[in-house]
Amino acid sequence: MIFACRNQNDLLRIFTFHFNLEVIATLALTPEVRLNAKNQGVSLFELAPREAISQSLRTLGERLAKRSEGLAKPKITWFDRLRGSS
Repeated sequence: MIFACRNQNDLLRIFTFHFNLEVIATLALTPEVRLNAKNQGVSLFELAPREAISQSLRTLGERLAKRSEGLAKPKITWFDRLRGSS
């Protein structure tokens, strides 16, 4: 789920109270940077590597990669489930 909140505290309150989920990252709302990257057909990292959105996405990716290290690989991948294979 993606939520756009003007206040980071609102987002934390929503997820903690309603969904009982930990918020591991918040991303900057930078619509003009995202739109420029999409229109030019380049990644955010190529177009604006120093923007807050690019840096926070990089940090989130690194954090998720570290969390998944050492986990057992699932027998059925998400792609197999998508195709209906069991």
